[in-house]
Amino acid sequence: MPLLSNFFSGNDRLTRALTKTHAIAMGEGNKEAVRLIQMALLALGHAMPKSIEPNGTLDGIFGAETHHAVVSFQKKNKLVPDGVVGSQTLGSMDVQVKGILPEPPPDLGKFKSLPTSYFIPRPVPQLKQPDSASCWATSATILFRWNNQNDDQFVDQWNAVEQIEWVLGKADTKLTGKSPGHFIGEFKKGKGLRTGDNERLYSQGLNFTKFIPPMSRFSDPFNYFKGAYAWMGVLYWAKRPVAANVLSFKHLWNHWLIITGVDLKTSMANRYAPPSEYPFLNIGIVHYFDPYTKSQAIMSAEDIDFLVGPLPSFASTADQYRVRVFF
Repeated sequence: MPLLSNFFSGNDRLTRALTKTHAIAMGEGNKEAVRLIQMALLALGHAMPKSIEPNGTLDGIFGAETHHAVVSFQKKNKLVPDGVVGSQTLGSMDVQVKGILPEPPPDLGKFKSLPTSYFIPRPVPQLKQPDSASCWATSATILFRWNNQNDDQFVDQWNAVEQIEWVLGKADTKLTGKSPGHFIGEFKKGKGLRTGDNERLYSQGLNFTKFIPPMSRFSDPFNYFKGAYAWMGVLYWAKRPVAANVLSFKHLWNHWLIITGVDLKTSMANRYAPPSEYPFLNIGIVHYFDPYTKSQAIMSAEDIDFLVGPLPSFASTADQYRVRVFF
C-alpha cells in the first residue's frame, strides 16, 4: 500500500521502507528519512529532547532516543515493539500524520549553494519615516540610497524629509498623471505622504525600481522553498535589501519593512502568527529594518509569511508586487 500523507510520500527511502527487506532501524544512514520519522513521532506525542537541534530541527540520527520513541509508538498502537520502522509501523504513522502535518520543510543538505545564514553586505541607511503614512516613500529612499551610495556625497547631511523629497523628485513623470513635483509638494505640506499618494507609489513604483514577482513561499523561482528558506533564496539571489509589504487585519495596519538578513540556524516564538503547533516546522529568523521605529528587529519565519500572506493567482498586479527588489 503506498504512503498516503504528503509528509511521507515524497521521500524515496520511506517508500522503500514499506517492504520487509528495506525497513529503517537504529544506525540508518539516510538522515532525511530519519528526520521525517522523528518529526512524525514528535507530532504524535513522543518526546525526543536530545534529538532536537538548537534551531528546532531534528538531527536525523536513528540512535537510542529515536529507537525508544519508535518502541513507545509501537506499544501505543499495539504493534510489535522492536524499534524497527517497517511496513506496519510506517503505515500506522502515515495514516496518523495525514491531515496533521503539511509537506515537510526542505532539507538544507540538498541545497549545497544555499548558506545557513545570509545578511546584506552593509547596513541600510538609518532613516525614520517622518509621519505614520510615509513608510513606502521612506523605504524607497532607504533602498535608493543603499543602491546608490555615491550618488550624492552630501545626502547624509540632509534630514529625513529632505532625503525623501530628493528621491521623490526621481519619480516617473507619467505616474498616474502626477508629476514628481506633486509628490514633493504633498510631502512638504504635511512633512509626509498621505495614504493616497503612498498607494500611487506602491502600485506603480518609482522609475528607479525593478519589480519582480512576489518572492516568498508562494512564488517562482523559489516556490519549492517554505518560510525562511524562501527569504534566504531571494536575499542570496538579490545580494541587496528587499522591501516587503506586510499586512495585519487584526491590528488594521499596512506597512513596509526592509528585509536585511535570514538566519536558518536558530528559531523564535511567533508574535503575529498563531502559535506554532509544531515548532520544528517553524525554522529560521528574518532580520529587518523598520522605518517607523528606525530600528533593526527580528521575527519568526511563520510571522513574516503570515504578515505578507499567500496571494492567489488572480490577485491584482499591484498586490502581486508585495515583495520587491530595487536595482
